[in-house]
Amino acid sequence: MAKQYEQTILEPQLRPEYREKLKRIKKEKGIRFKSVDELKKF
Repeated sequence: MAKQYEQTILEPQLRPEYREKLKRIKKEKGIRFKSVDELKKF
């Protein structure tokens, strides 16, 4: 019963292709905003 709970409710392990996607996203350069208003103008 505990194994079934673990598989259905708890977070499953990340698939390798998803991990690679996260690595690519992490390497991207982001845009910094000083305020919410500046973000809205963008």
